[in-house]
Amino acid sequence: MTRIATAMVLLSLHNHDIPDNDQAYRGYSKDMIPVTAATAIRDITAEVIALSTTQRRCITVGIDGHSGAGKTTFARHLAASLRSSVDALAVAEVEDFIPGWQGLMAGVQNVATELLTPLRRNGWADVRRWDWNAMRWDSHVRIPAVGTCRLFLLVGSGASSAACAPLLDRTVWIECDEAERRRRVDVREGESSESWWSIWRRQENALLAQRDSPRLADWGVDGKP
Repeated sequence: MTRIATAMVLLSLHNHDIPDNDQAYRGYSKDMIPVTAATAIRDITAEVIALSTTQRRCITVGIDGHSGAGKTTFARHLAASLRSSVDALAVAEVEDFIPGWQGLMAGVQNVATELLTPLRRNGWADVRRWDWNAMRWDSHVRIPAVGTCRLFLLVGSGASSAACAPLLDRTVWIECDEAERRRRVDVREGESSESWWSIWRRQENALLAQRDSPRLADWGVDGKP
């Protein structure tokens, strides 16, 4: 699993990565081709910035997908694109507020109640963070650290779950096959991933049984390079 990034890693997005318009779509299904990250970032940036001009409250976007799909990498690119036009942007990872490997189902409800609800209402939230090293709740963290945010990206498995979706203005699903996702996780986590992969996958699938997030997503994105 990926912890909150301590630094933005900005990777270049090249024009040749952008497909023809007939490949773009809104909503993912198995008979459609997910757009590239570059195309999605271009379109999402334009739409979210336009939406923010019509709303006084914080605009919320959920970036969802199975473990290893490329959610955090995509969010970094999108945040970099949005920051060129919007100053008050905050990003947080779902798993920073999930109580351990067995806690995804209950945790997304906490995210909805303690994070998304106050963000939409006040532009900021004060929420408990989970300490994955000590495996216990840590102190509260303020999001954003100071002031209020106009745009908020929620990133992680369950970001567009049934609990969170009603509090999101737009949702993104990152699609990637299991073999590639598992390869990425093995590289990232090593042998430690074996102990939690199945546990986490069962909870991801349970959330998808409650809400078909891939089909209902505003954007489907190809998570492969």
